[in-house]
Amino acid sequence: MSALLELEREEECRKARNILRLLGLSANYQGFYQLSDAVVLAQEDPERLLWVTKCIYPDIAKRRRTTPAAVERNLRTAVRIIWENHTSLLWEVLGERPERRPPTARFIACLAAYAAGEDQRGL
Repeated sequence: MSALLELEREEECRKARNILRLLGLSANYQGFYQLSDAVVLAQEDPERLLWVTKCIYPDIAKRRRTTPAAVERNLRTAVRIIWENHTSLLWEVLGERPERRPPTARFIACLAAYAAGEDQRGL
């Protein structure tokens, strides 16, 4: 990966991590970093969201030196923690107020779309 692409990826990770902090997820959860990785992967290629268990979880597992099953569990935990905080930003990220916690893949998709538009909102 070229240095420019690596810098762009790191900037996208930073944006995702800022949003996660605002949503109430702290960096002491493994899912914090894994979720920011998932957002960046989804932004790079949105079709990955069609196959999260085959395209996103294994890529994160390799990068973070863990298993895809652990990544899946950590992401579910991160989404649950964010859901339980119920910040007003959560409704903005999701674009609605759903009755139930969204599936992890949908949550990643919403975060990726929100982070992509972050500059226009001035976060």
